[in-house]
Amino acid sequence: MLRRTVQGVAFYQFEALAGQAGLRHAISTRLGGVSPEPFASLNLTTARGDAPERVAENHRRLCVAVGVDPAALVSPQQVHAARVVRVGRE
Repeated sequence: MLRRTVQGVAFYQFEALAGQAGLRHAISTRLGGVSPEPFASLNLTTARGDAPERVAENHRRLCVAVGVDPAALVSPQQVHAARVVRVGRE
């Protein structure tokens, strides 16, 4: 696992995927966002009561750090299973 910090936003990447052309991925941390306690900075959900504008800014910051257009962001829901989902423009 590779740890990266870009413009104050810390995230991880899988080594095996980091070199794949055309693939951008990140495992976010709580570092580098704008949300106050108790959301701990880089909160990425409004489900716990954080303001939508702060969550949107946190998504934007993560996208910039990873090199992804925020309009193209895909945020799957984590499940503990051996399931892979392929995401594309179609």
